[in-house]
Amino acid sequence: MAEDWRVKVEFPHEEHGHRLSGFLRDHPELEGDLAERLRGRVVVSQDGPVLFLYADTRDQAEAAIQVVRSFLKEYDQQAEIDLRRWHAVEERWEDPSVPLPDTPEEVREEREKLTETEREESKEDRMDEWEVQVVLPDHSSTKKLGDKLEAEGMKPLRRWRFLVIPVPSEDDGNALADRLRQEAPSDAKVAVEASYGQVVADNPRLSAFSIFGGLGG
Repeated sequence: MAEDWRVKVEFPHEEHGHRLSGFLRDHPELEGDLAERLRGRVVVSQDGPVLFLYADTRDQAEAAIQVVRSFLKEYDQQAEIDLRRWHAVEERWEDPSVPLPDTPEEVREEREKLTETEREESKEDRMDEWEVQVVLPDHSSTKKLGDKLEAEGMKPLRRWRFLVIPVPSEDDGNALADRLRQEAPSDAKVAVEASYGQVVADNPRLSAFSIFGGLGG
C-alpha cells in the first residue's frame, strides 16, 4: 500500500528553486539502483524558493534526495532538505521517527488528540476550523432546522435553502452531520468541510463567496 512521503527543499533564493525544478524535469535517464528506487512517479511542486517532492515510499523519497544532492554538488548550491511522512490520523506531516498507530486503541487515542488540538486552536483563534454544510429541500424546512439549532446554542448561517453550522473539530462536525442526516428531511444533503472562514483567514485573497461543492443548487 502506498504511503505519503514528502521531501522539502528550501533555497535562499527563488531562482535556485527554478533551476532545480528544471534539473529534475530535464535530468537524463538514471541508471542502476537509483533508477530502480525511483521507479514510479515523484510529484514535484514549487512555491517560490521551496520545492516539495512527493513519493510513495521512504526509499523512493530518499532516492529523490540523492538526486537533489547531486544537483547541489554539481551547481555548488546550498539548500535545506527535510524529509517528512504524512500522519493520516493527526493529518499533518511528521518526522519519520514519530511512530504511526498500529492498533485500534492507538488510532483512537491519536484521533482524540487531534480532536482536542482542533478544539483548542478554534478556541484560540476565535474561529471554528470546521463546518457542517446542509442543503434542504425548501425554505421552510431550512428555517425550522436553523431555528432549532440556534435554540440549542449553535450559530448556523442561513441563506435560502442553505445552512452552515460552524464546529470546532472534524469529529464534532461528523457527529453533528450524522445527527442531521437523521433529523433533516430525507432529501437533504449534508457534508463536513474545513471552515471557509478559516480558509479565507489563511488566504485573504480568496473570494467572499462560499461554494457548496457537490451539494447541488
